[in-house]
Amino acid sequence: MKTIEISDVTLRLSDGGGVLSFKERVEIARTLDRLGVDQIELPALKDGKGDVLRNKTIASVVSSARLAAAAGLTEESVEETWESVKGASRPALHVMIPASAVQMEYLCHKKAPAILELAKALTARARYFTERVEFSALDATRAEPAVLRQLQDGEVVWFGSDCGKFGDRDSRFWDDQSFDSLPATGLDVAMTKEEMLDCCDSAMNHAMCFTGVNIGEDGKPNRWKIENSWGSEGLNEGYYMASDSWFDLLVYQAVVHKKYLGDKAAILYTDPIVLDPWDPIGSLAD
Repeated sequence: MKTIEISDVTLRLSDGGGVLSFKERVEIARTLDRLGVDQIELPALKDGKGDVLRNKTIASVVSSARLAAAAGLTEESVEETWESVKGASRPALHVMIPASAVQMEYLCHKKAPAILELAKALTARARYFTERVEFSALDATRAEPAVLRQLQDGEVVWFGSDCGKFGDRDSRFWDDQSFDSLPATGLDVAMTKEEMLDCCDSAMNHAMCFTGVNIGEDGKPNRWKIENSWGSEGLNEGYYMASDSWFDLLVYQAVVHKKYLGDKAAILYTDPIVLDPWDPIGSLAD
């Protein structure tokens, strides 16, 4: 017999936007528990004593559901998180590790091998406290969900990209799948985003605005409408389009309101990362 479990992420994803009060968070947890959800997920601690008190209060009112709290990126934060939820009837820890090249480098300051060791260490530390441990590898290279939500609310999205690759000014279209040098040269020169950054083959060199998106029959975006600053002459009065694969490969920054970030808004409360003058992520500041 198959079993379906319901895990509610309302409290985890609403963290950082300032939309829920302390009392509302506790009441939501109490209501979810009464509704019979299997698991209630809590965000990572970022506000010290305030977040610890929030978790402990929620733990005291949840009697049936599993209460899974997102641990931080240090072994100390794993222990602190456990202390905040261990009073629940069914406490759990959720280890969440960035798996994208951009987040590994700029959030954790680590390469893939070091991230793998960090995942092992945090998971082992969590297992020291409880057998109820979940692990998630987060691929956050793209900011697409937040970009989509802001566009759906009628607001444009500023972004930075490498506009010098895979573009056709005549058709006003960027698409990495429209160019293939292999048949002509016999050379496979395809590179991942991480490889292009490491080899200085790509960097942000232009800022534009997303003004629309086309959603395919599968419910996923397949092309993006872009307002550029290269004049209104020619096709589409100066507007461009980009494929979704080009978005993945060559968009490096997108500026969205923090209310669209969900649990990723927690990064706003961490110490800022000062980039070296030659860092490609800061190239638009030139």
